[in-house]
Order: sequence, then C-alpha cells, then structure tokens
Amino acid sequence: MTRVKIQENQIKYDKRHDVLHVFFYPDFMTIDDEEYPGVLVRRSIKDEETITGLTILDFTKMQSKDILPSILPQYDFDEIAIH
Repeated sequence: MTRVKIQENQIKYDKRHDVLHVFFYPDFMTIDDEEYPGVLVRRSIKDEETITGLTILDFTKMQSKDILPSILPQYDFDEIAIH
C-alpha cells in the first residue's frame, strides 16, 4: 500500500488544544464523522467517499503511542513537525 505523505502546507496544528487539522481538499463542502475515537474524517458531500481532510484530537498522544499508523495506515504522520 502506498502511503500518502502529508505536506506541511496541508496541516494546521492547534498547540493549545493538541488538535491537528489536515486539509486535502479545503474548498470542498464536507461532512464530518468520528470514524475512530478522537479522529474525525471529513468527506465530500458530493460522493461521501472522497476524504477531504482529517481532524485528530490529542494528536501528540496518538502519535507517540503509534495509534495513528494502526487506524490510518494509508497516511504518513511520521515527518509532521508541529510547532
């Protein structure tokens, strides 16, 4: 499986709340669903298939415990630098 590398310009990290927002298609109208505990997946309203972004609560905890690779193996969170 090819992993999607998340680019720095696709993320916004809220340090105060430890929330990572990932934007793949920011201009799409979306619906959000908490598909995994603490992970909201945004999908296009048009087809409800296209993933337009992610919101990850408690990001540093999920990243440090290697939870993200187990629930979202298609995305590469390894090189995300949060400041």
